[in-house]
Amino acid sequence: MIKALLDQAGFSPEAGEIYSALLLHGSMTAGALLKHVSLKRGLLYKVLHDLIAQGYVIEGEIRGRMLFSPQDPDVILDRLEAEASEAAKRAGEIRDRLPELRAKYLTATERPTVKYFEGVEGLRKMYESKLKMVEKHLYFVRPGKVDVYQHHFGDWFADFLERQRKAGITVHGITADDPETNHDVKKDVYRNFLRTWIREEDYSAPVEWSVFDNTLSIISYGQEIFGIMIDNPQIAKAMKEIFELAKKGAETIAVPHNHA
Repeated sequence: MIKALLDQAGFSPEAGEIYSALLLHGSMTAGALLKHVSLKRGLLYKVLHDLIAQGYVIEGEIRGRMLFSPQDPDVILDRLEAEASEAAKRAGEIRDRLPELRAKYLTATERPTVKYFEGVEGLRKMYESKLKMVEKHLYFVRPGKVDVYQHHFGDWFADFLERQRKAGITVHGITADDPETNHDVKKDVYRNFLRTWIREEDYSAPVEWSVFDNTLSIISYGQEIFGIMIDNPQIAKAMKEIFELAKKGAETIAVPHNHA
């Protein structure tokens, strides 16, 4: 039982054998310890040295004899928690640099990477990934009806938009003129939203697409909600150019804004 727990804590079989023997029998000399383990003397001293360095065993001298004692088992949990904290810190650092690494990867290959997302939680991950963009420009065509966001995400989406603003992201948006859409220019300025209007009949699909950095994001708000993210410099560049063409075309069509 003790050895199984020590295995889970990351002890080697030899270290677990020595530490459990010390727990069961108390402080011992190396000679006495040899009687309780299946290790040879040379390996015993090597593993003891490692256990002392890790803080699991204490070495002391009593009446001229070297005694080895087990440290309180609390140190095992302390060490595991410290390692977990350090691992989380490293993961966070890598996560923060991942867009940079991914950009370098994508410039080295023309093969796109494609990720699929399903359900509300999957779409939240897609939106959260936008907050990590490097170039800070989002090109965006909104679904025909703006109420899909409140329907699926509730207050979370307003919080996301605020975090997007604080991240310094400028949104270049093409949005249909449905009655529920924001028409307050000051609010758009506050959100760094450069809006181009189109008539409701010109885009009624329940599909959002956006492009940022080297990523194309497509989200469908149909009967089933799902999303696709495609990472590829050529595809992203093409979609940004298509966005600009759509924007220029939209600017030639009058939008009445009749919502009385």
